[in-house]
Amino acid sequence: MRIFVTGGNGQLGRAVAEVCRDSDLHLGSRETDDITRPAIAQTILQFKPDVVIHAAALTDVDACELEPDRAFLVNEQGTRHVAEGAKRSGALMVYISTDYVFDGTRGTPYLETDTTNPINVYGQSKLAGEKVAQEGAGRWLIVRTSWVYGEGRKNFVASVQEWARTQPVLRLVKDKVGSPTRALDLAQAIRHLVGTGLSNKIVHVSGEGECNWVEYGREILKIVGLQKEIEPITFDELHRPARRPAYSVLKNTELNKAGFTMRPWKTALEMFLKPKVVS
Repeated sequence: MRIFVTGGNGQLGRAVAEVCRDSDLHLGSRETDDITRPAIAQTILQFKPDVVIHAAALTDVDACELEPDRAFLVNEQGTRHVAEGAKRSGALMVYISTDYVFDGTRGTPYLETDTTNPINVYGQSKLAGEKVAQEGAGRWLIVRTSWVYGEGRKNFVASVQEWARTQPVLRLVKDKVGSPTRALDLAQAIRHLVGTGLSNKIVHVSGEGECNWVEYGREILKIVGLQKEIEPITFDELHRPARRPAYSVLKNTELNKAGFTMRPWKTALEMFLKPKVVS
């Protein structure tokens, strides 16, 4: 299988490279394959992929809020270019989306069929990308995920360990609930979905279970054996530019129907951190 990956040097791109070692991969980067330029469509066509995994995005939620034009340039217009390349190649396009397409008011895990209503520019731009992929790619899968961590980028898991070593008290948010997702598990789920031949579906893929950021932080510290006082705070106390949904847990209904089950988030987190503890 020939797989073209945008954002190939990010957390998911690196995980796809590990999971799909037996495939012919093109791991694109912003330097070599700028999705905001129309030429990316021709680059994809020249590679002749069977699958295009579109993982490149502007994911900094606050940066998106402060620079909405840039957010839509990358997350909507960039997706349009990638979708054109996928369609011209006859490839399946896998668009990586987010739990932030929901407003967080539901209070129970979101289904793939639930109404979207993003409350920040990041979610709005990613939802616009979903629509572009559906309209322009021919064959597509929308994979919504949440709270992704892995190798290749600073994330909450790495930050908590750094804060524990450098700050007297950890101030972690108590009023935002979601599901941590290991990039490697996400990549494995995508590979499975591609193998089933499923297309033109929205699929939720996130770690099983839910937590707030305080619980998430405590679990990280417990696994790596660090002791640190945690001060629970509200999100508003951080004074961030962008709002976040209070509850953005995703229910993996379509993924389970397709024969794949995600690991509990605590299990996946321990397996990610344990090698670091041993070393």
